[in-house]
Amino acid sequence: MRNRFTKERDRLGFVKTWGMSLVFFAGIVLICWQGLGNMDRSTAEEKLEAARKAVVQAAVHCYALEGEYPPNVRYLHDHYGLRLDRDYVYHYEAFASNIMPDITVLPKNGPLTGGQ
Repeated sequence: MRNRFTKERDRLGFVKTWGMSLVFFAGIVLICWQGLGNMDRSTAEEKLEAARKAVVQAAVHCYALEGEYPPNVRYLHDHYGLRLDRDYVYHYEAFASNIMPDITVLPKNGPLTGGQ
């Protein structure tokens, strides 16, 4: 019959306890890492939408004051103080001066990847 209080038994319990602690800690780290990645992507999407809304608002403001939509984004920059973020490509297609232009803002480095 084995003695339950031998050092061999204590070592095994010590390894199990620390092993489980390390596995639990690694799981917490992975969950936090995943959450930060999701938050980064969400922030990038919100920043892109804010850049698009700024161009739309400036175009509508121009239409309200001048009676026609601006011919391009450069006009908004020069006359209405629109600040353009260099991280984005602005596609501004004006069809007619009284029809809202097609405004698209895309990240310069391809699809949203959350800065990766």
